[in-house]
Amino acid sequence: MRAERAQTAQLAGQRSDCRHNESLECRAPFVSVGSASKGADCLSYAAA
Repeated sequence: MRAERAQTAQLAGQRSDCRHNESLECRAPFVSVGSASKGADCLSYAAA
């Protein structure tokens, strides 16, 4: 579970337009992941 969370946080940080993004690292207090048409999607995304 820890590795999955780290990978999810890393992927979430790649969204440069997310307010939780700081130097391409996700700084959200928690990360929620859901299904998307092409795999997983970060549900913690919030527009900057």
